[in-house]
Amino acid sequence: MALGKYPRVTLAQAREKALDALRHVDEGIDPARVHRIKSHLIYAVVDEFIEKYAKVKTKGWKATHSLLLREVVVPFGQRDIRKLQRSDIIGILDDMVARGANAQANRFLAHIRKMLNWCVERGIIEASPANGIKAQCKEVARERVLSDEELARLIPACKAAGYPFGDLFLTMLLTAQRRGEVSGMRWSELDLKNRVWNLPSYRVKKCAPSFCTVERVRSPNS
Repeated sequence: MALGKYPRVTLAQAREKALDALRHVDEGIDPARVHRIKSHLIYAVVDEFIEKYAKVKTKGWKATHSLLLREVVVPFGQRDIRKLQRSDIIGILDDMVARGANAQANRFLAHIRKMLNWCVERGIIEASPANGIKAQCKEVARERVLSDEELARLIPACKAAGYPFGDLFLTMLLTAQRRGEVSGMRWSELDLKNRVWNLPSYRVKKCAPSFCTVERVRSPNS
């Protein structure tokens, strides 16, 4: 960990910085991490936001982290977050829309707005440059469903593909459950005797009861 350059940093100042770093080490804190945070570098602020807010408050923090890393940290990671401008955010959104990632652009705006508001609450920045930026695209609910002909081709294809993806998609098809719910299935959720899959509410999107019960679908030959 660099303490500074002589003569801008005197020997006395270097000793004091070294003692501060050693005190952090004694407390189990990475002094280099503290230094990055104090410098307000965007990549360090994103790390802190994910650790102290996203992981604690949201289930989808990994997707949030991935999106912020790709769209903000890669191009602007070494910049002081206090110098992040509205034009920078709009530029990111415009690029995403240009490559057809309309819905993702809306997700990014929501995530960056939340992170910047978090920074305001903590006194890292005075005001959020994302304030007043509207969603770039209107999202339309998907209404596409598979036809009988498509199902007739898909089911044999899933069986031919086998484990893991063929079984995954076939289970999604037969239970009408989402990818994350099926791929996250646990043995503890299955009642094999009664052929019932009990989905805990915390794993089901917009499920009000404490448990959502999905009966297992069997083919006549199973």
